[in-house]
Amino acid sequence: MTALSRDGPQWTATMGLTPGLKVLLLEARDRIGGRSWSSNIGGYPFEMGGTWVHWAQPHVWREICRYNMRSALEVSPDYTSGRNSFALYTAGGKDAHELTHADEDALLISSIGKFFNVDGRQGQTLMPRPHDEFHNADVLACDDLTAADRLAQIQDELTGKEEAALKAWLLLMSGASLETSSFYEHLYWWSLCEHSYKGAVDFLIKYKFRDGQSAFALKFWNEALSTGNLHYIFNTPISSISDTPDLTAVTLTAGNVFKARKVISTVPLNVLSTITFSPPLSDLKAQAIATGHIQHTTKLHAEVTNADLRSWSVINPSSELVFAFGDGTTPAGNTHIVSFGANANHLEPELDIEDTKRALTDLTPMQIERLVFHN
Repeated sequence: MTALSRDGPQWTATMGLTPGLKVLLLEARDRIGGRSWSSNIGGYPFEMGGTWVHWAQPHVWREICRYNMRSALEVSPDYTSGRNSFALYTAGGKDAHELTHADEDALLISSIGKFFNVDGRQGQTLMPRPHDEFHNADVLACDDLTAADRLAQIQDELTGKEEAALKAWLLLMSGASLETSSFYEHLYWWSLCEHSYKGAVDFLIKYKFRDGQSAFALKFWNEALSTGNLHYIFNTPISSISDTPDLTAVTLTAGNVFKARKVISTVPLNVLSTITFSPPLSDLKAQAIATGHIQHTTKLHAEVTNADLRSWSVINPSSELVFAFGDGTTPAGNTHIVSFGANANHLEPELDIEDTKRALTDLTPMQIERLVFHN
């Protein structure tokens, strides 16, 4: 068996290693973990991709339990000291409002509730069973609406503060723009979070690994190595995959060819266009590859000397960074700020570091010691 990845392996006994199958991992990157990995700098794990976990994520939680890592989690927000405040920007970023975290919750509960209240029950009638999302076929009509369409429907119901909070939340959740993200997809994740704001916060942005996602990935990796059945090559981009009834041939960009009876490809959507498939993929898959992801989230970390920002958060839907908050304290005693931008007003942090620093300091004054990001 050959496994191809641009996003790193997370092998378990259920994937064939323990039963005795020989597996060759061809990994384009120079590391494991893919889009959920942490970079340890100065003794602190900066999460470069997927971060938060929850027992409502059944497949992930199964492995957390199997590796006995339930006590390895910590809570991201900490409002016990420091500034303990929430900043909201309205009127295209011109007006700044200094509020409390209780105000933050109230604004988001109210505005998000209105956004999803398409059936008088905040989506519970249209999508009562998120594990069987088409249980009520009427929900399919929601896929004809973008987030911008739905926002326009409730425009007159929202205050200026509610509109700003809601727009930023939707940009944070989609990483895209209001015009390109589907209302149906927003409704789907809302339903998975038990149709509640508290569920969304708890499930999506609260619990993280104290030692970073890479500590979790290493559990998979070390287990796989212990079987003696895993072989691997890093820094091996793929140029083509040719499938026949008997064998599948995988050709590297370096020219090497590997053949196996089974191949599992975990190459992400935005990289698939660099690989030639024989026979060709279906027209629908080809269309998806040509379109690519609409989600282009910017995730930017800052280590700052301002200790009071550990309990601070901000929302600004007009900024290149729509959402930011204090996410930890580094061994040096500095505050870790994590911030997010969306494709609607996209920021490429590496293009101009001074502009990147300005995007942060425009949100609130801060003394930046270090920026951490990846392209």
